[in-house]
Parts: sequence; C-alpha cells; structure tokens
Amino acid sequence: LPALGKCNTKSVTTPEMTRLLAKINASGRPSIANDALRHMKAMFAYGEALGMVDRNPAERIKLEHAGGQEKSRTRALSTAEIAKLLKAMREAGTQFGRDNELAVKLLLALACRKMELFAAKWEEFDLSNNLWRIPATRIKTRESRELALAPAVIEWLQELKVRACGSDYVFPARRESKRKRFPHVSPDTTWRALHDLKHGLEAFTVHDLRRSSRSLMADIGVPFDVAEKILGHKLPGVAHVYDRGGSREQQRSALNRLAQVLVEIETGCLQAKVVALLRSSNAA
Repeated sequence: LPALGKCNTKSVTTPEMTRLLAKINASGRPSIANDALRHMKAMFAYGEALGMVDRNPAERIKLEHAGGQEKSRTRALSTAEIAKLLKAMREAGTQFGRDNELAVKLLLALACRKMELFAAKWEEFDLSNNLWRIPATRIKTRESRELALAPAVIEWLQELKVRACGSDYVFPARRESKRKRFPHVSPDTTWRALHDLKHGLEAFTVHDLRRSSRSLMADIGVPFDVAEKILGHKLPGVAHVYDRGGSREQQRSALNRLAQVLVEIETGCLQAKVVALLRSSNAA
C-alpha cells in the first residue's frame, strides 16, 4: 500500500513490482514478500477481469523473485536466550520501549499469534475473572477460544491499560499518522524494535516467540493436548471432534506455570527455582 497505493493501476510495471518484492525480502521478511506477491497477483488478475488493467504485471513474477521457496521454521529461544532477551529489553529502556517489552512478555506468556494480541480490544478481557476471550475473526482456525490470565499477566495488562490512555485497544497506534492504516499498533512495530535491539542472539522473528512458548510448555511437562489447545491448534485425527471439553483447568494451570517460569527467568532465578520447577514438573 505505501509503495503502490497511489499509483494508477495501468502504470504499475513488472520491474517496479519485482524491485518492491526484492526490497521486502532484503529486509529479512521472505514470507511477507511471498504473501505480497500472491496478493498482487490476485488483485491484478481481478483488475484484468474488470477491464481496469490491460495485463497482470505480477503474472510472470515467480517466488524466486520474491522470498523464494519457504521452509518451515524451527527456531525457538532457549531459557538462557529468553533470559538474555528480557535483560536486553530492560536495559535498553526507552530506546526499546515499555510497550514493546510488555508485548514480548505477553506473547511469551500467552503463546498467542501476534495479531491476536496486537489487535486486541479491552472488551475481550475479563480481568476480574482472569480470562481473555479471543474472537474467531482474529484466529487462524476461525474458532474463538479463551485463555486464562496468570497473576503476572494481569499485572502487565493493568499497566498497559494505564498506558493505553482510554483507547479501545490494548496496543493503540502510537502515532497519529499510523492510525490511518491501523487503529492499533502496526504489525511490524515490535518486529522492528526487536530487529534494532542489541540482544546478541541468533536472528529470530516475532512468531518464533510463540514456538519458544510451546517449547517451554514441553519443558515444564504440559501435556501435548493441553499445549495444543492453548496455541489454538486442532488436535490430530478425530481427537478434535470428540475432545470438546477444552481442559480449561489444565490450560489455566499450564499458563500459570508458564508465566511463573518467565518471571523466574527475568528475575535471575534460572539456575535455582526454574531448574527445580522443570524437574518437579517432569517428575510429576
């Protein structure tokens, strides 16, 4: 939209589009480059059908000219890496931003997708009953779900409520110019902040935080089906058809333990309390 939004539909050329895709890919977002190519192919194909363009300028552009063949990512941060990341965010202070710091903590503690959180409204949260009801419209599987909120998560949300200054959104757009595109924080804001943060870790994406949470849940002994329901995944085979109970208490317990581990990591108790918690959970 920023690059082509104001262009006449018939003036957009294939080389111009190829350069745009290359720029997105060079910024370290190959999957976004591929998504942009798919969207533009569909959009211009529709324009061609309506007679708004003479030809589809994206038709002959291949994935290799955008982000290339996509591979499933396996990157997950270890507990030591999470500790280093939390320390780097804290020490960066206003340069990284408290909103970004709280966003990362919530993504790790709730194992949710970034836009499930970044586009969330306060009306979805029942802080008195420690619940977050995520509407189906913002979930990949198009099935609404509830997440229990641990005490630490409640504290972070209460701080964000003050920082939101009366906005309907948990993470409102921070600049007036940005509100023309999103009423909430831009999808790239936290990614850019993490990209610029000097944390000394191997490169990772915002979505890798969700995989890191899943890995932590495995470490503390959260059962497979409970962890998958927290992530909003459908259980394999026919299990998702027959298992409709949701294991709400098990999920609440798992999310409380996950948040507890993150707090212990942040406060520097990794060697003592966290290791003991991991061992006791695995033994149980």
